[in-house]
Amino acid sequence: MRKGVFVFACFLVFQTVFLIDVLHAVLYAKDSGEQKSDLPRAFLPKPEGSVTIRKDGESITIWSNKSTLEEILERIAVEKKVTLKFYCQDPGLKREKAATLRISAASLEKALRHLLSEEHQFTPLNREGKPIEDAKEVATVNIYPKGCAETDPPVRVFIAEREPSLLRKLPEEISIEELRDVLKRGGPAFRRRAADILGMKADEKGIALAKEALKDENPRVMFVAANALKRLGQKYGAEKVADAMYERFREKPYAEFLPMIAEVDRNRIWPIVDGLMDQSGEREKGIIVRALILTNDRRAIRYLSRISSTGSMEISKQAIYGIGKIGGPEAATALMRLLREGDTWRQAWAAQVVFFLPKEDALEVRAEVEKIVREERVPDALLEALAEISYLEPLEKLMKDPTLKAELKIRALKAMATKGAEKTIEVMSTGLNDKAPQVRLASVEAMGSLAAEPAIPHLIKATQDEDAKVRRGAIRGLSEFPGNENVVEVLGKLIDDPDESVRREAVDALGLMGEPDEVMIAILLNCKNHKDPYVANKAGSILNYWN
Repeated sequence: MRKGVFVFACFLVFQTVFLIDVLHAVLYAKDSGEQKSDLPRAFLPKPEGSVTIRKDGESITIWSNKSTLEEILERIAVEKKVTLKFYCQDPGLKREKAATLRISAASLEKALRHLLSEEHQFTPLNREGKPIEDAKEVATVNIYPKGCAETDPPVRVFIAEREPSLLRKLPEEISIEELRDVLKRGGPAFRRRAADILGMKADEKGIALAKEALKDENPRVMFVAANALKRLGQKYGAEKVADAMYERFREKPYAEFLPMIAEVDRNRIWPIVDGLMDQSGEREKGIIVRALILTNDRRAIRYLSRISSTGSMEISKQAIYGIGKIGGPEAATALMRLLREGDTWRQAWAAQVVFFLPKEDALEVRAEVEKIVREERVPDALLEALAEISYLEPLEKLMKDPTLKAELKIRALKAMATKGAEKTIEVMSTGLNDKAPQVRLASVEAMGSLAAEPAIPHLIKATQDEDAKVRRGAIRGLSEFPGNENVVEVLGKLIDDPDESVRREAVDALGLMGEPDEVMIAILLNCKNHKDPYVANKAGSILNYWN
């Protein structure tokens, strides 16, 4: 009886949990559907302003491209080493100036009047804060719109430093209130630095201030504030920052927000990507790929798969690698499609990624790679891609298959020589057992090109090959290891090879071994009366060279 009651109670608990999960999913789907219709349908262009200033005495020339007024003023303050203080109101500081702006003025004040308006009043001050007329001694310029009472504090200050002393302190030495003042009155560079420090301080009290900074109209300040919120959310709970970041993206849909949103609340990403995928340029697609990878969620694979087929080569490569990083059966399916339908490069990248999937998820797609590798028209790019990451199993099976043509094996060996590392030597060496002498020759040439010591035993073995061309190729490979005693000993034996070309290759290789030791000297002395005049003369010249 008790057992029956216990089982029934467990059943009720399971049903309750199940219904809660279903209800949560329905509510989230409904909420996502409602929000999706309100989401932006295009990204804002990336802010890319620049300012150049040239000084000639008191005259000043300003070039600006898509910069905001406050960015221009900040640069003037630093370059002219003068503090600019604005009172009463910001005169549209955050508005973007003309795409191409050029101002030449005889003095700083005239340049400021050109940038601002004739309605502003300018009071130059010296270092003691006293009004002056001599432009050479100006340390500060107070700027007032018409009708403004000259009262402190200023609403905006651009100081004559690249970074104020306050922001050079350690984050823990700077108070939240001090950062608040910088974010309220500082120039854009200082506000960016203050927002960054908020994230580094990792103080929960900084969340509210970071949210205020997130509303900054300067995009670069906005991005740094969003990153600070992300860091704070990771420490104190994503639910405390996610809404603010998401709402700011809806107001200002810059692509740069997406990776941060993905790390804070990945469920917010899907409706955004749904709405913006097809309208995005290449730069934005690259950012979308990064955001999708950061979710580490298999739901991202269908988006990455689309981008991998339609994006530029570089973006497609990132998307394909992202598919492999997330992994799972969905990744294997997406990679299978790329292997069968992708162009040469997408196929090669997909083959590389297969290597990093767990074997239990990749049995079929690994078999597909092995199948492609065995085809006569397999692209060299795919063979090189496998060699580059030491995905050697398909290449080893290719080399050991007696039914495959020599041309295909030679292409595989060249790919390993071009992109491979020491790990490929064992696979290369399997070519020494091939019935085709051209494959055996390609094998020794590939191993010799790597000039790695693990190749030495295999090259020594190849000096016993029945084909003279292979023996010569092995000698050329061994000549890459000067001073190796085993190599010198083998070359000494090959001086008596029945084939003239092999004998001469061997004595030439001895000349590349460096200063002779006792063993090598004995070999060279024995060659004085060699039946082959070339060998005798070469041995003598080597001894003479080393005296």
